[in-house]
Amino acid sequence: MGKSRHRAVFSGVLALAAVNPAAGDRRRVRGVEHEEAPVTQAGYNLEAMEDCRSAVDGKAGPVGAVGDGFEGQHVDAAIFGELEAAGSFASAITEFDATGKREFDAAEQLLRSVSGALDAVRTTVDETDQANVESFR
Repeated sequence: MGKSRHRAVFSGVLALAAVNPAAGDRRRVRGVEHEEAPVTQAGYNLEAMEDCRSAVDGKAGPVGAVGDGFEGQHVDAAIFGELEAAGSFASAITEFDATGKREFDAAEQLLRSVSGALDAVRTTVDETDQANVESFR
C-alpha cells in the first residue's frame, strides 16, 4: 500500500471515528451499538475515536509477530538437489523471507503511528475544548 493510500485510509478511519451523529441517535462503532456517547463541544465523538485507537493499537503487536516468523530464514540450495535453478530458487525464497519481515514490520509501525496520531488528535481536541471553556470564565 503506497503512502497516499495509507493517508486516505487514515483519513477515512479518522472521519468515521470522529464525526458525531445528532445527540440521542443510535449508531454503531465497530459493530457495537452506542447511545449518546460523550461528545466534545466541537462535535467530535471521543469515545469512538478512542475505540478506533485502541483497536488499531491492539492489532500492531500481532501483525509484528507474524513478521517475526520470517526473520533470518536462509534456504540452502542443496535442498533442491541438482536442479539447475536450485541456487536461484533458494535465493528467491530467502528474499521472500526478508521481504515478508520488512513488510510486516512496516505494517506494525504504520498501525502504531495511526494509534499515536489518533491519540494526538484526542489530546488536541481535549486541550482545545478546555482552552475554550477557560476563555469563557
